[in-house]
Parts: sequence; C-alpha cells; structure tokens
Amino acid sequence: ILGACSLIFGLLGFRVRCICYSDYLSHRDYQLFKDLFSAFGVEESIHYSKITQYSEESVAAKGDIRELTLDLIHGRPLAKPGESG
Repeated sequence: ILGACSLIFGLLGFRVRCICYSDYLSHRDYQLFKDLFSAFGVEESIHYSKITQYSEESVAAKGDIRELTLDLIHGRPLAKPGESG
C-alpha cells in the first residue's frame, strides 16, 4: 500500500519521503517498487530512508545547529539557512 500511495503522490507532483526505523526494510521496500516508479517517471520524486537520516537532513536544512544554538544562547537573531551570521 505504501508503494502505491507513493506512486500516486509522485504522479500528482508531490515529493514523497517514506521513512522507516530500519535501513534494511527501507531499502527492500524501495527496491520492490523501483521499476514501477521508473516506469511512471516519478523515481526522482520518491525517497525512502531511515528515520534518523530524515531527521538529520531536516535539522541540517535549517542551518548549522551549533551556530544556531550559539546565536540562541547569546540572544542574537537567528540567521536563515544560507545566510552567514
């Protein structure tokens, strides 16, 4: 069901992120549907990963966590991603 839902959302133009607690299961599930995703042209829109990888990428997208923490402690305005403090 997850693979079919991913395909539908991909066809609708959404970026899809399927996360799992296990690298093995995430990789296995992606491999089961990879050919179908390719056949429909949505392979680039669908990503399977372990939940820790997703959370690390989410934090990194907001900026350098060390710099953001220092800014918060020192009462400085928080820089947006891509801005230098």
